[in-house]
Amino acid sequence: MAIAGVILVTEIYIAVCVKGGFVRHYAGDVLAVILLYALARAIFSVTPSNLALKIFAFAAALEIAQYFGVVQILGIENKILKIMIGGTFDLTDLLCYAAGCILASAYEKFEKKEKRWIKKNP
Repeated sequence: MAIAGVILVTEIYIAVCVKGGFVRHYAGDVLAVILLYALARAIFSVTPSNLALKIFAFAAALEIAQYFGVVQILGIENKILKIMIGGTFDLTDLLCYAAGCILASAYEKFEKKEKRWIKKNP
């Protein structure tokens, strides 16, 4: 849960203080799905092997909703909700979501391997 908190603070900082460039347009999207992954691992007992795929599917669904203008169609006025859903479709966002899910899944596998090694070699 601590990792999720650090990522959340970083995401808020990026959203409020960073006005453009690589961090705002790409790293923020990578971190967004890593945040979702960390939150899901902290809150729910889900199978890690499928979690990254589910997180990617959720993020992709939101991106596709942006393509169809779901915020306008549903008449959403809440500023925070509009920011969370987003308003502009971008194919590179999908690539960033995929990269974030791959990184989160790789970290999970590395951590699991390390725990097994520590148990074998105390």
